Amino acid sequence: MSPQISIIVPVYNAEKYIKKCIDSILQQSYKNFELILVEDGSPDKCPEICDQYAKQDSRVRVIHKRNEGVSAARNSGLQISKGEYIFFVDSDDFVSKTYLQHLMSPLDIDYVVSGYFRGKDECWEQHGYFSGQFNIYELCKNPELIGQVPLGMVWARKYKRSIIYINGIKFDTTMARGEDVLFNVEYLLKCKTINIISDIDYYYIQTENSATEQFNPNLFKWSMKSILKIAEITGKDNDVFLSRVWNNAMLVCDNYFLTSEGKGCRIQFQMVKSVFQVCRNIYVRKSIKYGKNNENKIIALLMKLYIYPFFPFIYKIYKWLKRIWLKERKVHG
Repeated sequence: MSPQISIIVPVYNAEKYIKKCIDSILQQSYKNFELILVEDGSPDKCPEICDQYAKQDSRVRVIHKRNEGVSAARNSGLQISKGEYIFFVDSDDFVSKTYLQHLMSPLDIDYVVSGYFRGKDECWEQHGYFSGQFNIYELCKNPELIGQVPLGMVWARKYKRSIIYINGIKFDTTMARGEDVLFNVEYLLKCKTINIISDIDYYYIQTENSATEQFNPNLFKWSMKSILKIAEITGKDNDVFLSRVWNNAMLVCDNYFLTSEGKGCRIQFQMVKSVFQVCRNIYVRKSIKYGKNNENKIIALLMKLYIYPFFPFIYKIYKWLKRIWLKERKVHG
């Protein structure tokens, strides 16, 4: 008998966490599933650990492949999956016994979302959602509703395998960040029904992530790819789209400033060039009016005048001059 659920776990450098992750899945109250461990060329003991579990439990299947990243690993899992429904779990996370049971409760729904706990060392922060039901036609008619549908992350979600396969939906292997959002939006475009549940069964362990600490000039291109895909639902001529563009521009620029700070001249030049590309983007230019209407009026003006790429340097000069002024005031006061 074919399993009703396929759970896909990409595995790489997770020796410290992988046993707890696998054990939590195998202890599910909902039993009719297969667990696909995609061992992505991990240099630690993960390959041996995965094989050991496959010997012990017939529900476990293991793929060994060369390292190509999490998107390629998930795609490999999707290719061999047999279940009617698809679930994803990350190898450094774990789930409660009712993870599958709660997400399977609204059975004939295309896209089901639940909340999660975030933290580590038994210190957890709850991230829950208000329960609600939507359909894609409501989202198209009322773009503001898209903000109530969680689109980040692919874990703590239930997908229909038929929708993924019929429409050829895959993870974009060219994106190092934001691939989850793009996958979800592409999937959402092919859905009819959406259900958000209040149950929380997923434990997301906050670990050091070097990818978010390194400067990457492609971040804006990747994030806009997802936003433009979302616009296929919401449209572009509305405040929902413009506010999303503006908020994304702020987050990306903050990331560029933070990850380039204290780096050499080459990275500093790339930062200025990358922020300039954000400022000149046609959709960001249109969204500046949104920035002017909130607390970011000064930033909106700097963007409009193409000065924002130099903001870190201007701020450093300001702090330097202020320090000199305070010193002089102290001497003469």
